[in-house]
Amino acid sequence: MKICIPVKSDAGLDSPVNADFDTTSLYLVCDGSDMSYEVIDDRDAARDGNILKQLIDEGLEAIVTYTMKPAAFVVLKRRTGLQIYRASQASAGENVRLLMAGELPELMEEDLIELSGCGGSCGSCNIDCSSKK
Repeated sequence: MKICIPVKSDAGLDSPVNADFDTTSLYLVCDGSDMSYEVIDDRDAARDGNILKQLIDEGLEAIVTYTMKPAAFVVLKRRTGLQIYRASQASAGENVRLLMAGELPELMEEDLIELSGCGGSCGSCNIDCSSKK
């Protein structure tokens, strides 16, 4: 299973999971079957275009995160069919291990970042939601 986790820094499988999916530029992408991984920086000019779309095209099956914005959840969960799970551990590797053991819960709508006044459409939003949960 190919899994994507937003991380704060590149420390391999010990990388700390970022507080939410939408405020990171680093993603640890792990193959849960053999624990091989790569860390992708979406600011890297060599990777042109939408990183998540590329990952989905390459077989991404799941995302593990503490939370995300409602608009991202709708697009990723409902429109792509990706499985989205709620992180429960500080390190990316521990979350992958739990997911592969069937011990991570799915991310639910009540886990999403609460937004006020904008309805969750992030494209033209000027509200800083990164500290809201």
